[in-house]
Amino acid sequence: FKSYHRLATNIMREFGYGSRIMESRIQLELEKLIENFKKFEGKEFNPSDLTTICSMNIMCSILFGERYDESDPDLSELIALVHNTFRNFRIAFFLQVLKFLIHVPYFKSFVQNSMQMRTRILEIVEEKAKTCTDPLYRQEKPNFIDRYIEMEGPVNDRPQLLHLIHDLLLAGTETTASMLQWALIIMANNISIQEKMRDELRRVVPHDRLPSLNDKPNLIYFEASVLELIRFKSAAPTSVPHTTISDCEISGYFIPADTFVLGNIYCAHFNPKIWEEPDVFRPERFIKDGQIINKDLLVPFSIGKRSCFGEILARQEMFLFVSSLVQKFKILPPGDERELIVDEIYDVTLKPASFNI
Repeated sequence: FKSYHRLATNIMREFGYGSRIMESRIQLELEKLIENFKKFEGKEFNPSDLTTICSMNIMCSILFGERYDESDPDLSELIALVHNTFRNFRIAFFLQVLKFLIHVPYFKSFVQNSMQMRTRILEIVEEKAKTCTDPLYRQEKPNFIDRYIEMEGPVNDRPQLLHLIHDLLLAGTETTASMLQWALIIMANNISIQEKMRDELRRVVPHDRLPSLNDKPNLIYFEASVLELIRFKSAAPTSVPHTTISDCEISGYFIPADTFVLGNIYCAHFNPKIWEEPDVFRPERFIKDGQIINKDLLVPFSIGKRSCFGEILARQEMFLFVSSLVQKFKILPPGDERELIVDEIYDVTLKPASFNI
């Protein structure tokens, strides 16, 4: 695990730092998203499908070097597979602890269905991986798979690579789409903050181009607002499952070895001992004397050696997505509503129920 994790992390950093590959592919999808949003300008609509397509195509362009057309049935199939896989995670968590349930007919069929979906996603990844290794394709469309093979040398463990891409595709699509949807809801519910963000954008970024990562150092209030978005609605309220490797004690509680544990990210972001009035959306908590502070108190991607190696991509997506949409649109609740009240759905990710803006 360590070698694959380190290699994947290095590639994501390579795409994200000192290279415009990642940013340019995010901006391409944002341009498509803005075009689609403009079709509804002044009208009420549900943005969930469009943000999911945007998120999926960003991941596909980075992993495989190409995007899907929005009308492509393969894109619809892949999104449905990812969505249903995350929905099944709710039950999978229980099966991790209550393993005897696997033998109950209902749960047995659930496991079989989950395995079928996983197999189908791996088949799609396998088809894409074959294309990515073509020399001409590799030269024209740099991608994660090609770079992975180049750095690793001949891939003796091809199943490991396919499973890695499978996991990246799942995690990078559903969690990011959830974050983007919550960002729209929070912006619609905080018009005055949205206006402050837009005013800063107008001062720093010419209106004839989209914001870029190079603008970020000059967008202090905006960056603070994005950090507050991440704190206020983390896509994952808990970390991925871990197991203790030895007996330990935390805050007076004895935890034996081989115990199934989850890090409580939600608690870290809403702890009143750390955050004053944590239930209030307040970007100013991240600003002092014109500088960003408290950034290290956020743990949306977990911490340690097993933290999410898609963090670089997720942070870039969040900044570019919010800045581009706030620049181009005024985001409001639908109709005469003063506030968007949206239920939360927990599938491992914390995503909003269906909503309109």
